[in-house]
Amino acid sequence: MGDDGSGSSDDDSGASADDSDGGSSSGGSSSGSGSSDDSGSSSSGSSSGSSSGSSSSGETVNNNSGSSSSESSSESSSSGTDSSDSAGSSSSSSELTAIEKAIDSGAIITTNSSNPVKYILVRRSSGQVTAYVASCSTTAVNVTIPAKVKLLGRRFKVTAICAKAFSGCKKLVKVTVGTNVARIGVKAFWKCPSLKTLVIKSQKLKKIGKKAISGINANAVITVPKSKLTAYKKLFSAKTGFIKKSQSVKKK
Repeated sequence: MGDDGSGSSDDDSGASADDSDGGSSSGGSSSGSGSSDDSGSSSSGSSSGSSSGSSSSGETVNNNSGSSSSESSSESSSSGTDSSDSAGSSSSSSELTAIEKAIDSGAIITTNSSNPVKYILVRRSSGQVTAYVASCSTTAVNVTIPAKVKLLGRRFKVTAICAKAFSGCKKLVKVTVGTNVARIGVKAFWKCPSLKTLVIKSQKLKKIGKKAISGINANAVITVPKSKLTAYKKLFSAKTGFIKKSQSVKKK
């Protein structure tokens, strides 16, 4: 994934689904090679980045100084609420310090060594912190993106999928997108030829980037909430890579 070395900020980046593909992440590799937003800002997580070790809760953090993890200030605060299980006052200072460092560095974080999905933490314009899907192991077959994920001792809503997060995951057959995801980045599922089933549980999805599903299985079925069928059919336009003749968007 690209690294623009601009540091953490609060402008329209992260996993926004803008049309620009500049600086997009090259995720999808097991090395967690960074995550980027569609608007050009990125958060590097390449294997060349120095490891900062493990947190008290067992998560692994790969720091990559100077990378950016940003968020659109126009996104509603409801989808960016920090969903920590514990109150801020009860969080240890070490946990908070680790979280701040992860945000500032754009570090790639894993929940555990066996989980193929990696995340970054992003501070929203409201000051709240959410998680973005940054990359995935190329060996993954069936992936579920949860509504919330525990990272560095706290739980956060997963609100976006970064550009190229699953790009090149050729063995990937099914992905379930959690209820809090509002954005899917440019080329998020690019060149995933085995991906036949994409289940969208979120009713908050607002943007899907260019070529987000370009190169997935030609007969793929995208399942969406019944109440969002009409709206999501419009989101999955030709520019996202959707093939109208052979692929379908269906209600649950």
